[in-house]
Amino acid sequence: MTFSTRREAVSGGRTVIKRVMPRQNEAVNEIWIPDRDRFVHHFADAPDRLTTPLIRKNGRLVEATWEEALDLVAGKLQQHKSAVAGLSGDRLGNEDLFMFQRLFREGLKSNNIDLADKRLAGGDVVAQVGIASGSNLKELGAGDAILVVASDLHEEVPVWWLRVKQAAERGASVVVMNVRPTRLDKYAKHVIHYGAGKGLTAVHQLLNLAKVETETADSDIAAAAATLMQANNLVAFYGYEGLTYGETDTLARMLANLLLIKNGENSHVGRVNNGLIPVWPHNNTQGAWDMGVHPAFAPGYKPVQNPGWDAERIFAEAATGSLQALYVVGTDPIGDGKMTDRGQVAFLVVQELFMTETAAQADVVLPAQSWAERDGTFTSGERRVQRYFPAIPPVGQSRPDWQILSQIGERVGLGKPAYAASLLFRDVAKAAAPYKKMTYRTLAKVEKQWPDVGGEDLYYGGNAYTNKTGLGEQWAVLAEEKELSAFELPEVTETAVDGLACVRVAAQYTPGTLNSKSKVIAPRLAQPTLLLNPADAGDLVDGEQVLVSVAGRELETAVKLTNAAPAGVALLRGVPFAAGVSAVKITKLVAAMAD
Repeated sequence: MTFSTRREAVSGGRTVIKRVMPRQNEAVNEIWIPDRDRFVHHFADAPDRLTTPLIRKNGRLVEATWEEALDLVAGKLQQHKSAVAGLSGDRLGNEDLFMFQRLFREGLKSNNIDLADKRLAGGDVVAQVGIASGSNLKELGAGDAILVVASDLHEEVPVWWLRVKQAAERGASVVVMNVRPTRLDKYAKHVIHYGAGKGLTAVHQLLNLAKVETETADSDIAAAAATLMQANNLVAFYGYEGLTYGETDTLARMLANLLLIKNGENSHVGRVNNGLIPVWPHNNTQGAWDMGVHPAFAPGYKPVQNPGWDAERIFAEAATGSLQALYVVGTDPIGDGKMTDRGQVAFLVVQELFMTETAAQADVVLPAQSWAERDGTFTSGERRVQRYFPAIPPVGQSRPDWQILSQIGERVGLGKPAYAASLLFRDVAKAAAPYKKMTYRTLAKVEKQWPDVGGEDLYYGGNAYTNKTGLGEQWAVLAEEKELSAFELPEVTETAVDGLACVRVAAQYTPGTLNSKSKVIAPRLAQPTLLLNPADAGDLVDGEQVLVSVAGRELETAVKLTNAAPAGVALLRGVPFAAGVSAVKITKLVAAMAD
C-alpha cells in the first residue's frame, strides 16, 4: 500500500494520512485493494491513542516516564519468571513478534507464549506443503483447480476472492465446500454444502475418494474429487468457519494429504501454482507462526525441548493464581471474552495503541506505535514477506513494539538492543531458516510490472501507484526440497448439536477497535444479525429483535429471514468471533425483558 499524506492545520500541523492506495504487484494484488484496507487507517490518528506510559499507583493509572515503566516491567518479570506468560496479537510486525518470543525464551527462559485469539491452526503444515514459491494465482486457468473449504473469501480476503473468481472465468475448476452458500458458489464447478458439524467428515470423504480412480462419479463429492485429482495445478484454501481450532489443524493435515496424492508422476505440492493457502484471520498470523509465537515452536518451526503453556492454559492459570506475571501485546483477551478479568495475576503489563478492556486492568500500560508510524515487515498467507514504511510521525511518546520489547530485554540480560528494525530483521533471518537470505534491501527490489499502469502506455489502472518500494519475497516450503510422507490424522468425528445449530460467519466490516475508528467504515459496520431459514423461524418475523444465547454468551441481534441460511442452521453475523458449531436458544426480546 502507498499512503498519500499532508500536513494540515486542523490536525495541529501534524502530517496525516489522507488516502491509502494500492501499489501494483501482479503476483499479490495486481492493482486492487479492499475498501476495508483503504479506509481503516483513521485509527492511526485517533484522538484516544495512548501517548505516554502509565503505571498503576493507589489504584489508578497515572503517567510515568519510559525509564520508570521499563524498569518496573523488567523487574517484575524477573521476579516472577518462574510463573510468567505472554499473549500476543497477530497484527504485529515480524520484528515485534520475533522480539516478543526472544524476550520470553532467551530472557525469561519460558516457552509460555501464544496468540491470544487463535482461530486457525496448521502453520507447521503450511511450512511443508504451502503454495510453492514463485506461484501466482493469476496464472491459474483451464486445466487447473482451486479448492476452498470453510471460508467465505469475499468477506474475509476480497482480493483472493477476486483472483479465484478470475481464475474460474479463465477456465479453472473451482470446488467450494462450506456449511452455507457464499458468493463464490456462483463461479464453482462443484459446490458441496455439508451439515453443521460435519465439515471434517465431508473433507475426509473427499480425501478417500481422491485416492480411488473411478470412471464414473456416483456422488457430488466423488465428482469433486475427480476434478481435483485430474487438475494440472491445484491450490487449496482453508479457513475456520464452523470449526474449532483443533478441527482446523485436522483440516490442514487432510488437505495436505489430498495435495500429496500423486497424479501420474507428480503430486500437487512443491511445484509452482500448487499447494495449501491458509485464510488467516489477520494480516500477520503467518508471521506469528514463522516467528515462533507458539508454545511448541521456536522461529522457523524448530520444536522446543519443553513446550510451554498455550493460550487456554494461560487463561486458566491466570484465573487460579498459578500465573504470576502476564505480558499482553497487541491483543485484548478480556475485551474479546477470553478472560472475564485479570484473575489472580499479580502483575499485568499491556502494550497497546488504545485503552482496551485488558489495558484498563493493567499495572503498566506501554504506548505502541501503529504500522503507519514505523518500519517493519508482514508475511501474507502465501508466505510473501513484504515491507511497510512510516507515513506519519509517531503519536506522543509511543514507540515501536520491537523497540519496547528490546529495551525490556536489555534489562533482563539480552544485551544491547538493535537501533533499527532493519538490523533486528538480520537476527530474524539468522533464527528463522525460511528467511535466511532476506534483507530489507532484497525485500525492496522491484521489477517492471505488466500491464504498465501509469507508464508510457498510459494503461488506466484505476487508483493505483507504480511499485517503487518492493515486491517482497516468498519463502520456499519443505516440499520444494524433498518428497514428503503423508500426515498422520486423528480419528475424524462429527460435532452433534441438540436443537438448532449456530455458526458465526465473517463480515468484511466486523465491529472492532480499528474499524470503529474509521469515519467511512463505522457507518457500514455489520450489525449483530441472526440469519434464519424461514423453515426455522417459527413465529419470528424479519427485523425482529431477539436475545440469542449461544456458547455461553448472550447477544441482542436482529432477525433476518433468508434462504442463505441452511435449514437447521442459524448464522450469526456482525458479532465477536466464536469457534465451531453450538446449539442456539432464541428468545424474543420483549419476553426476555419481561423475565
